[in-house]
Amino acid sequence: MKKLALLCAGVVVTGSFVAVATPAEAATTTTDNCSGMTTQPLNVTRSSNAPTTMVLGGAPQDLTLTSVIDVPAGLAGTLLGTLVGVTGSGTSTGVIEAPDGTTAPLGGAASSVVGTLLSTGDLGLPVTPDTATRFTPAQAGDYRLLAREVTTTLSGGLTTLTCQAPAGAVVDEIRVLSPSTTTVAVSPTTVAYGQISRATAKVATSLPSLPAGLGAASGTVQFSAGGKTVSGTLTSGQTTVALPRLGAGQTYPLTAAYHPDSSAWYEESQDNASLMVVKDGTSTAVTAPNIKRRHVEVATVQVRSVHGAMVRGTVRAILKKGTKTLRAKTVALRKGNAQVRFGKLRKRGKYTVLATYRASHNFKRSVDKDALKVR
Repeated sequence: MKKLALLCAGVVVTGSFVAVATPAEAATTTTDNCSGMTTQPLNVTRSSNAPTTMVLGGAPQDLTLTSVIDVPAGLAGTLLGTLVGVTGSGTSTGVIEAPDGTTAPLGGAASSVVGTLLSTGDLGLPVTPDTATRFTPAQAGDYRLLAREVTTTLSGGLTTLTCQAPAGAVVDEIRVLSPSTTTVAVSPTTVAYGQISRATAKVATSLPSLPAGLGAASGTVQFSAGGKTVSGTLTSGQTTVALPRLGAGQTYPLTAAYHPDSSAWYEESQDNASLMVVKDGTSTAVTAPNIKRRHVEVATVQVRSVHGAMVRGTVRAILKKGTKTLRAKTVALRKGNAQVRFGKLRKRGKYTVLATYRASHNFKRSVDKDALKVR
């Protein structure tokens, strides 16, 4: 196959955006029939240097639309002989279609070269661009590069063929995004262990005004702190979540990362905040029932936290008669409760049980006492 390359460019349109991704090398192939040559169809391959993603608010982006026509070797015989001097000229034009359906021209420059087309072997007839094409849309959304007609004239001897490829082929697509700003606020910023703190994230465009085609940000915000993560779905550009429970005694960095969904024309963005967690207060309640002499005394201890988290750890229980300590036990809490068995009490009189919840990583110390009689 022989190849005729048509590289075109041309129009300047006002606006601004900057590429943030590697240019795409998409290609679309259509079939072209030269006039009078229905048995010799030509394949036209179009491609562009358009990036896959752009961001509103940056520098203009130059775009190039390229068309390459494959010329069969058998076409040389039609052009009066097996050795023919050939002049190739052509235009490769297109449009860029905005999300609202409006279009602007892309390309249109024409050039020509001279070469020799043989019945065998390769011949390249490159057509170089006359001007650069600069395009700058002002909308957020998906843009499409659409090819218009590719017109090629091959002249040799007494024969001139005009080949025209069909219009409307989608050569490339560009997703144009708005830069976004995520702001996060935590309330309250200092909590006791088990206390609920909420984070609110707001996502908006960082441009001075809302561009055409851009609505409220949609998608999710992922809140991360202390190795735990919770997500919230944006409604009207905002979401509020209850933060996960974190251990006391530390200030945690918190990150709110915005992830747009497929219908949101926004870039990802994030913001940072912090959350301090301190120990929660506790209350201890001990109940020591009255008993008869020589019966076993079993005291019951309950430890509760101020904000409802289940208290874990140990309780130290002391049995006293007057100022004298008779027995002491250390028992582990189970679901915030414990039973302390002091054994049989042989002497009648008044006794006191003192129960102390020992402070743990997440909870503060608390104490209670109860009096009992042995009859």
